Amino acid sequence: MNIEISRELDAESTATHASGVWRTGLLAVCVLLPILLATATTASTLGELSAEQEKVLQEQFRITLQKRKGPFGKNVCVCHDGRREPLLRPGGTIANACGDKTLFCSAFRAAWAESLGKQGVYVGNLFANDLFVWDDFPDHHDLVRGYVLEKYFTETHPKHKLATARTLRGVSGAEYEAPAVPRFAERYLSLESWSDSRHFLLSYEVQKRFFVWGDQGRITQIRILADQISNTDPKFKPLRDATHNQISASLIPRLAAYRDRLPSGQTRARIGKLITEIEKVTALEESALKPLLAEIEDSALRNSLEARLPAREGDPQDVIPSLADIMVQARQAVAKRAVSAADARRLID
Repeated sequence: MNIEISRELDAESTATHASGVWRTGLLAVCVLLPILLATATTASTLGELSAEQEKVLQEQFRITLQKRKGPFGKNVCVCHDGRREPLLRPGGTIANACGDKTLFCSAFRAAWAESLGKQGVYVGNLFANDLFVWDDFPDHHDLVRGYVLEKYFTETHPKHKLATARTLRGVSGAEYEAPAVPRFAERYLSLESWSDSRHFLLSYEVQKRFFVWGDQGRITQIRILADQISNTDPKFKPLRDATHNQISASLIPRLAAYRDRLPSGQTRARIGKLITEIEKVTALEESALKPLLAEIEDSALRNSLEARLPAREGDPQDVIPSLADIMVQARQAVAKRAVSAADARRLID
């Protein structure tokens, strides 16, 4: 398996220092989002940050923004036996010591990001990593809120350190993240503390924002195409690395913006093809409904939902009520928690 790694990734350098106003604003958003999403919580139970907690959060954010890799630590490979082997080996060589017994390769959160996590603020979120240390998290609802917030923030602030750190080569691997997304969603839905009234929207948001069809062959093709573009256009490298690290629909606007600045030619055409391929593995539209329903393991539920599928070229006045019926039945099945976590994840998708 191709290991995406560069020795420079583990160097720590100082980036432009963010202003106090910016740090305070980001801190406020990070603290307030869990409150906004915890819909059943009353104001009297929220509490306020202590002066010490606020100091820790401010300081660890400052460090995160200064480090070249932001919230990420050294690049490692995790072996099947649980060992974390650094990719930078003694003597300065680069090698995967796990060999064919590699579970995944990525960069775990650095100490300063771990410190933020202890305060309930999660950045540097990667699915394969967090599945591996799932039992270490004191509150998985805070963790999932962190995924939703960080994803929204990096999509709307693509030049911020939290976003650019994710474009560094070797931070993660799309081939590891894609299969980890549904497993992560199912682990979350399996929690005894998961409540439909409080946590359905968290499940919905994390699945919507990170959805990718688990077609490893197509994911490999996407990675190869990104390599080809980068080989002929070195300025494409940050987008190449971002594509290699994690594939999601949020890549498409950035790729389109880069393509639209180019003159007609092979590079522009290849980026257009790359966008098309990413759309194929991230699209969730009406055409995707039938194969999704076919995967549901509960036969009675599957048959009931498939019976409501509208005709391919049906009258819109008939199609809309049929789709609404499917949505309502799916939503009710998840709320009752009478289906497996895998089926609940499929119903939310």
